[in-house]
Amino acid sequence: MRKVLIAGGVLILAVIVLAAVVPFLIPASAYEGKLIAAVKQATGRDLSIEGPVHIGILGGVSLEAHTVSLSNAPGAPDAAMLTLAKLDVGLKLIPLLSGDVEITRLILTSPIVHLNVDKSGTGNWTFEPAPARPAAGSDPAKTTKNAERLKQLHLGEVRIVDGTMTYADARTGKHQELTKLQASLKLASLDQPLDLSGSAVWRGQPVDLLLNVGKPQAAMEGAQTPVTLKLSAAPLKLDFQGDAASKPVLKADGTFAVSSPSLREAAAWAGSPLKAGGTGFGPMAVQGKLALAGKVAAVSGLSVSLDQIKGSGQMSADLSGKVPLIKGGLTLGDLDLNPYLGRAGAAVPSQASATSSGEASRAVSGPAPVAAPVTPGSGWSDAPIELAALRGLDAQLALDVTSFKFQKIEIGKSITAILLQGGRLNTAFKQMTLYGGSGSGEIAVDVSGAVTGLNATINLSHIQIQPVLEAVLGIDRLSGTGNMKLNIAAYGRSQHDLIVTLGGQGALSLADGAIKGVDFAALAKDIQAFSAKGTAAAAFGDTGFSTLGSTFTIASGVLANSDLSVTSPLFHLTGKGTASLLNRTLNYEIVPNLAGNLQGGKSGVFGTTIPILVQGPWTNLSYRPDLQAALGQKLNAKLPKLEAKLLGKAGKSAGGSTKPADVLKSFFGK
Repeated sequence: MRKVLIAGGVLILAVIVLAAVVPFLIPASAYEGKLIAAVKQATGRDLSIEGPVHIGILGGVSLEAHTVSLSNAPGAPDAAMLTLAKLDVGLKLIPLLSGDVEITRLILTSPIVHLNVDKSGTGNWTFEPAPARPAAGSDPAKTTKNAERLKQLHLGEVRIVDGTMTYADARTGKHQELTKLQASLKLASLDQPLDLSGSAVWRGQPVDLLLNVGKPQAAMEGAQTPVTLKLSAAPLKLDFQGDAASKPVLKADGTFAVSSPSLREAAAWAGSPLKAGGTGFGPMAVQGKLALAGKVAAVSGLSVSLDQIKGSGQMSADLSGKVPLIKGGLTLGDLDLNPYLGRAGAAVPSQASATSSGEASRAVSGPAPVAAPVTPGSGWSDAPIELAALRGLDAQLALDVTSFKFQKIEIGKSITAILLQGGRLNTAFKQMTLYGGSGSGEIAVDVSGAVTGLNATINLSHIQIQPVLEAVLGIDRLSGTGNMKLNIAAYGRSQHDLIVTLGGQGALSLADGAIKGVDFAALAKDIQAFSAKGTAAAAFGDTGFSTLGSTFTIASGVLANSDLSVTSPLFHLTGKGTASLLNRTLNYEIVPNLAGNLQGGKSGVFGTTIPILVQGPWTNLSYRPDLQAALGQKLNAKLPKLEAKLLGKAGKSAGGSTKPADVLKSFFGK
């Protein structure tokens, strides 16, 4: 019982304080010296009473002591663990004579409690009482009777007035403080309901507490009893109603509700500020049915809301391991992650400023334009990717989402499985609808090491390609419906690093689409007309196609392709080249082959096809004929005949000799 005295003072729980003080007040002849000696015997600490002490028995036993303090543990930063400006205790005398303890009042005025944990993890509330010497002829039954006195405890007025409590942990350097602590306790007996109401100021915010325990004695002995808890502060509110017990571990079963007008502000107030950027983490509400047993909690009938996100399901949390393990399934409505994203560097360029079709036409007859310098990595953020929080949690989750948004990427209904273990996050999209089609895939993010690793496998079917490319790469020059496969990997500390190290492969097949910004069929005919007449026709508009197919590889952020094939009733295009995802530039060669009704029955300029070079930044591409390649083709085709004519082996003139003019005319197809 004497050890309970000091522990109760530490926690400022009036019931425990009372249970410890009473033995030192009986009998009434126990004066100040004996009280100090008894505390020393029970705790190994020194009790000091510097002010006056009044003990009376008129109408009951009473004790009033001023300026009371209890010394701290050796090495603790504060000299006193507990100080009281005034201690006022009153007991009924008649019940006391029969072994019952009925407190008429217990008032602690201006208590100051300092709780400390040293570097070894030992709290200063761990006491070392002096070894007790059993008295000769001591009766064990009497000891048992003394232990039962707590069950016969009856309380009247119990109050804490203007208290302060501090907590310091030498292992972490953290310090907490409660000030302006006020509390009022009602407890007729330990078999009757306990009602506790109080308030305090923590981190600059007033906090109100209401606690009701049906039968405290039953809860302490391991039997469940009704419990109601309400904690209210401006940043956070918590309500619980159900049953609870404290042995062998803390157990609770009941309904709960947690809400906050701003989760971001609540986390900062609690000392764990959210490092995530963006404007999200505002209003939050969570409620459900809780089943708690020690460090394992399960919630059924879960309802959650955060900002505009709404969901329901069930969850469990196991805190017994090195990191918490979260399991469960959630059905969510519209999941928009954009409010929770930080600044990701410059925005992906749109095509609003792309070269007009008129500029594309003018590029045919003039020299190749000089593109503006592109800063390496422009548009990709160098800011560190903040995903370290993934190392502090393991999870096994299933999500059923109505819609999903991430930056410009929009996905319809999807079913997703999430596995997070040891800083490795694997997200499997079992089913998803997007951009008019469907898809599946798997994305793995590894933050277990010094850099972030990324692997992704995506399969999309019957999708509209234009919104996909515009969302991912900021390109809107290609439209059509079809399929895409992608398998990529990257690593790094930032978005820029991931693009630099990006590698992989993929395939694309489209139907009934268009290459926007230039009409390659008209452009090829324009080149033909220019070579024949010296004037250029316009190449405005788009290149509509029936089919488009291509495979590609990616290495160090550069996409390479050599088998582009585009067909329509009027032409067939082939192409090859590279695209720098880092610099957002293109270096590509298109080879058009026009149908006879477009090229007058000829197979291209000078009887051959002239490739078209597409080069420059994605937002300002230029188009020009590759005359050098065309001449190379012509030379390869004409050189054997030219050699024969020059050597007089064939093609003699009417006069019996070969004329140089005839040779040149033959070479140029005139």
